[in-house]
Amino acid sequence: MRHELSRFIEGDLEAIAATIAATDSRKSVTFIQQIRQQMLLVAQQPQFHRPWPEVGPDAYLALACNTFILFRIVGSRVRFERIVWGGTEIPALFANM
Repeated sequence: MRHELSRFIEGDLEAIAATIAATDSRKSVTFIQQIRQQMLLVAQQPQFHRPWPEVGPDAYLALACNTFILFRIVGSRVRFERIVWGGTEIPALFANM
């Protein structure tokens, strides 16, 4: 499926990279690369991931690298909404969408 990124994705990835870079700058680069690769895999078969009806009828959750990849299936495309790493308050992220 085609995919697109919400306006939040790049900021989410930058925040994750900055947090990891504080202790290991090399790891932060490879970690973000891994997340991006996982997003491409999710876009290929989004229906194999966990539906999240509590957030919305078209919301899904994928887990990768201790990271939550939050996305929606919108028609024939996957729209990545947020990337969450660690203990962030996930439902609050969808409140403003």
